[in-house]
Amino acid sequence: MGDNQKPWWLSAAPFVALLTLGMVGCGNPLSEADGEAAATTDGSAPAESSSLAIDNGEVADSSSDITTEAFSADNDVVDDPLPEVDPGWLVWVHHQEPPDLHFDDPDNSTNIASWVRQGLLEGLFGVDSTLSYYPELLAGEPSVTVNGDRTVTINYQLRSGLRWSDGEPLTAHDVEYTHRVLVEGCAVEGDGSIVDVSDDGCFYEREGRLGYDLVTNFEVVDDTTFTIRMASFFAGWRDMYSQVFAEHAFGAGALAVNDSLEQWNNGTTVLPSSGPVIFESWERGQSLRLARNPQYHGTNSPEAVNRGGQITFEGVVILFEADDARRQQYMVEGVGHIMMAPLNSDQATLLASQQIMPAVRPGPVFEHLGMNLLDPHLNKVAVREAIAYAIDKRAIVAAVFTPLVGPDGVAADGLGNLYWMPNHPAYQDHQLSYAGADLGASARLLEEAGYQRGGDGVWVHAEDGRLSLKLGTTSGDSIRDAEVSLIGEQLEAAGFEVQDGSAVGGLFYQQALFASEAMDAALSRGRSGNSDLWDLAVFSWSTGPWPGALSGVFRGGSAANPYGLDEPRVNVKATECDGLADPVEQAACYNELDQLLLVPGEIDGALVVVPISQRPYLFAYNTERLGSVGVVPGIGEGGPLVNLGDFAVNG
Repeated sequence: MGDNQKPWWLSAAPFVALLTLGMVGCGNPLSEADGEAAATTDGSAPAESSSLAIDNGEVADSSSDITTEAFSADNDVVDDPLPEVDPGWLVWVHHQEPPDLHFDDPDNSTNIASWVRQGLLEGLFGVDSTLSYYPELLAGEPSVTVNGDRTVTINYQLRSGLRWSDGEPLTAHDVEYTHRVLVEGCAVEGDGSIVDVSDDGCFYEREGRLGYDLVTNFEVVDDTTFTIRMASFFAGWRDMYSQVFAEHAFGAGALAVNDSLEQWNNGTTVLPSSGPVIFESWERGQSLRLARNPQYHGTNSPEAVNRGGQITFEGVVILFEADDARRQQYMVEGVGHIMMAPLNSDQATLLASQQIMPAVRPGPVFEHLGMNLLDPHLNKVAVREAIAYAIDKRAIVAAVFTPLVGPDGVAADGLGNLYWMPNHPAYQDHQLSYAGADLGASARLLEEAGYQRGGDGVWVHAEDGRLSLKLGTTSGDSIRDAEVSLIGEQLEAAGFEVQDGSAVGGLFYQQALFASEAMDAALSRGRSGNSDLWDLAVFSWSTGPWPGALSGVFRGGSAANPYGLDEPRVNVKATECDGLADPVEQAACYNELDQLLLVPGEIDGALVVVPISQRPYLFAYNTERLGSVGVVPGIGEGGPLVNLGDFAVNG
């Protein structure tokens, strides 16, 4: 297939099937548009974010190309003149404008701020589309030594010749300065580390300092060499110093850096960049311009073709447009060159256009069915396994995801691991036996657990009554609506009575899953609170190249654990995995931890969750405006500016 040839699976017909699925109701997480509940590294309750609102669901006939009239459901949208952009600039159309560019600030939880920063600042390591680390500002892999007293020493070497966009050298002193900014004002232990993971007293605006709290000494050896000493091993050490600040320009201390980052200006001049672009201007409510960095040193990304240096076009213009129909019109008319958005069936009209090419890559976000262990039925592992056998993951993937991302977009058997995604080398499918529905196995498990079929076909337990469960999620997200509809049908076919437990948008989290009463019940194992607010929930978590943060949602006593799971073996195994320095041993350990959670037999709380599928972001581009595109790794900090040197703008 040629680079710009339309794949067979992007006709309109599959989208029609998805859009006309019966809806039970599910959908949008709480704040920004990434559709996930990010597993927080400090054990705090997760902050979720809202997906794009679905449109009227109209799909154009695939026999003809898309025209402006296809977006005329609201006529005043298409009557407005299209914005004009200077030739030679890459135009990125996005649905949300960030409040500022200080994305570490807990008040700024937008992906777009992170993605813009990715083009402006680089860190010690990058992450590719397989969710694997690679040295970015580093010359190679650092050496890690676990000392006899169990402290850890890490020796780093920067690439030679690194420069900021203003011509100043980028050195080890900048990394040390970044560390000082991150920990300035924080309460300190006797060994020099920060007190636990507390943010008390810290000046730099950031929620959580996991890893940085263990650093007891930072030594600059020379301009390219530095060493850190940690009180103990931290498995996510490669996540640290993911963006390095310029000591000569960002501010004299953390408070000044907070101010500088918001508008990307230190009060005198624009902040310098280490990435492929530099900040040029920001017209609030309309656009942000990032110009080519003439000092750029090139990328180390293994997925980049042009690793050597500068981008070949003038820069990037980000057009902010909240209206979905208007955004799609920009793309089809060629005003916009690229867009990145949560995958949703409301993009059907856009993707049916012959000049629009999707480049979907599954990222770290995955959909799953979570179960409330405080429910008398779900407290039985046999009932949870009966649910796993009743659900047909293959059918869900084929109906919900394949029409949008193609046959190779996500694993056809569904997801069989919580810690490693299918595009990661360490992935093992621990739930292959549950990939397709097995109603016979489901029925046998329920019979062995003391259930009998009632006259209406619903299973009944002598003590716990009818096997009736609330199935819910955040309504309004067409993908989750479709997932819940299918899961509900599959469970009913297996003899479960399914009630609608969904609520609109973030209300589901506020009123059910993460409601204070529900979390009180989960943490107290039902001794207080209200355990009846939810039974089954479809929502997302996010893992990553270091998946250890995900363990917070399964540890007993964690404020991010809504399931009521409290298994000492899980807690011990998670701590063991987090303490392994060897990456091969660490990957194997997380797979063993995953088996504890997903395969019945080892612990009573097994199968508290059933992973369904990865949930990709959609990256799409106009083939008439771009001659080539780079690999876009996925979400998190890996937005469309990572491999920018591989993009070519026509005209």
